Amino acid sequence: MKKADASGISLKEMEMFLTVARHKSFSDAANSLFINQSVVSRMVSGMEQALGVELFIRKRHGVELTSPGKTAFREFSSYVSEYKNLIARIKASENVTDDTIVIGVLEINDTENVVRDIVKYYMSTHPGANIQICNYGMRDLMDHLMCDILSCIFTLRLGIGCIPNVYVDNVVMLRSYFCVNSKHKGISEKGFDPRSLDGEVMYLTSVVDFVNPEDRALGICRRYGFKPSRIQYVPNRAETQLAVKNGLGFSIDGNTFKDRYPNAISVFPIENVREEQHVVALHKDTLTHQPTLDFIKWIKECRFKEGDPRLKWDTVKSMNQDA
Repeated sequence: MKKADASGISLKEMEMFLTVARHKSFSDAANSLFINQSVVSRMVSGMEQALGVELFIRKRHGVELTSPGKTAFREFSSYVSEYKNLIARIKASENVTDDTIVIGVLEINDTENVVRDIVKYYMSTHPGANIQICNYGMRDLMDHLMCDILSCIFTLRLGIGCIPNVYVDNVVMLRSYFCVNSKHKGISEKGFDPRSLDGEVMYLTSVVDFVNPEDRALGICRRYGFKPSRIQYVPNRAETQLAVKNGLGFSIDGNTFKDRYPNAISVFPIENVREEQHVVALHKDTLTHQPTLDFIKWIKECRFKEGDPRLKWDTVKSMNQDA
């Protein structure tokens, strides 16, 4: 295939390519985007011509990513996510005032969902509060806290280590789950037998800089009496979910892991989760911003737990209406 100039590939084209890759089908991708299949096919073909590589292997019933296609999926996923976050942060910056609580959140679904529910509950009881939420990866999260761009941050205790002059407070304890294809042989009416994962590939997301994630994951496997054939690192949760959805292996993750493919992925709780699975709030010991200090004090007093009905926004709205 003749190489051409790839500089003109648009954000829209990247998103369309990612949609096809996730659905493994041009027609299913077109249906989800509410456009004609011909438009999707034409746009992806244009990307392939611009890049000078084939992104998909066309099959009779769907498509598969080629090796360059897998690389494109990783890079485009990261770029699109960061671009959207960048635009959101720029738009939100004009609303930042002296009383704005600017918090950073680790960009993992479980952490984001917990923090957004806590913020909604806080604002329902403190209607005058002004809070801005920014999503970052682990490294950017810590850098922005230390450079005073963020007043406080929320992340997972797993992997943060000891940070001088920074307070760390537990917020919510999360549970871990075995995430498997819904047709997995270990699923029965009685539940799920983790030993059925013996000899399978374990997928781990490498986007977050956790400490010894392999040791922790393998320790869970050993405790349940099985050993994976190998560990496969992937750069983001979307790709991990895609692998589990297609029955290529399993993962250890949070309850929200199956949100993208609710009919194709099942999750089963892992008992005796380690303490490091807390969502934690961090702030510098030099913090003087009173609205943020009030917010953190309120969180400590509430002592949230996973599944706490106070973190369900529908429940909060119902309580307000009853009042």
